[in-house]
Amino acid sequence: MKEILVVDDDFMIGNLFQHTAEVHNRKNDREKINLLYMNLPSGAIDLINSRKKPFDTYLVDMRIPEELKYSEKLFYEVQKKFSLENFYFITGHESPHDIKVLKRTHAQCILKPFCICDIFKNIIEGNKLDDIFTY
Repeated sequence: MKEILVVDDDFMIGNLFQHTAEVHNRKNDREKINLLYMNLPSGAIDLINSRKKPFDTYLVDMRIPEELKYSEKLFYEVQKKFSLENFYFITGHESPHDIKVLKRTHAQCILKPFCICDIFKNIIEGNKLDDIFTY
């Protein structure tokens, strides 16, 4: 079972990811997807610290207004405890805040909602992601 953590304050994005995972699970008997959606990164930090094994993929909105500092903090918690190989920030646009975070972290970033279901499908299927940028 592939475990994916999505952290985004946009419930529509969470619903899209959940729907895509459910469709995949109905069509695929071999590898199921366990998708955990959270709307605040501060709660996700506690979850990361309580886990003994990493998620297979992390998709984290980098700019949640009420918790601006926590998305970057979540990045560092995952880096400290696990690998960043499958950690992706997601963002609606390249804001000055996003660019500063990406320059500090050198993280991979996916622009949303650009084909967000296609991107998620590629993550589920283990395909290479072409829609990633970094600084």
